[in-house]
Amino acid sequence: MIPFGMPGFDTLEQIGYAFDLQKANDLMREFSLAGTKITLSTTADYTDLGKYIQSALTDVGLDASMEILPAASMRQFRANGSLPFFQASWVADYPDAEIIFPCFIAKTLHRMALIIHISIIKHLTSFMKKQCVK
Repeated sequence: MIPFGMPGFDTLEQIGYAFDLQKANDLMREFSLAGTKITLSTTADYTDLGKYIQSALTDVGLDASMEILPAASMRQFRANGSLPFFQASWVADYPDAEIIFPCFIAKTLHRMALIIHISIIKHLTSFMKKQCVK
């Protein structure tokens, strides 16, 4: 699985997931997540991306909001683990397809964002339910 633009990319291989908003909404209802409140924490540098993520989460039935934090606060909160859901920068730390190919699996960022966020929400919900049972 090598992304477009990298040596070895196979134009005949189909990788990724098709965007299916109805399936995403069905999954949200199946796992009783529709209407769940979630807050994305980010910095002012990523407001546009944050709005996009908020919109994508709203599209699948979450009650999504965004919290803009000063960069120093964001670093501190991330370091001590007090941000349950945040967006921060990321760069490939070495020039190899392995580190960046997940970014290109879906045909568009929107598709990938929905898939990733549904997965995150499912795992977070499972974790939270276990915490509440204790």
